[in-house]
Amino acid sequence: MIERRYNNLKNDEIFFAGVDQFLKEGRTVRLTVKGNSMLPFIYSERDSVVMKRVDDYNVGDIIFGREYKTGRFLLHRVIRKEKGYVILRGDGNLKNVQERINNEDIIGKIVKIIFNNKELDPYSSWQIFRHKIWDLLLPFRRIILAVYRRLPHYLIYKKRLATLKEKSDSVELSSNEGE
Repeated sequence: MIERRYNNLKNDEIFFAGVDQFLKEGRTVRLTVKGNSMLPFIYSERDSVVMKRVDDYNVGDIIFGREYKTGRFLLHRVIRKEKGYVILRGDGNLKNVQERINNEDIIGKIVKIIFNNKELDPYSSWQIFRHKIWDLLLPFRRIILAVYRRLPHYLIYKKRLATLKEKSDSVELSSNEGE
């Protein structure tokens, strides 16, 4: 697995040039995702994606490439194809923000999402259905994502509290045994 250690444009250019070369050689590349623009389908620093080079991209595909205006590297979903470029939008974007990537700046297509050590097919009928529902919820994403982003932290916090309570109960029991 190729690992990304730095987060600035110059180092990104060097790193992703290597990724691009691997894909051109016919290899697949697995990367841990950083950023929240693909929530709730891909979670930052928890999920990984496997990508490969393909010749054609369709609406709904998740692709990785370099954005036309800013030069930033993006992992977003194709929402429209035009002659010579594609229009992308991150699933976690709260507004209808769209980015453009020229066809020659597309590095790869996501073929798997690794979630809790399980491989998910992002193009299965279930995932496509989930995405279509999510697309319809665009006006309500701010509220849904606010809850979604806090929920895992709340559940982890609740689990830690339960563990601490169990430990304190066992300490009390052991300290009372000698009386």
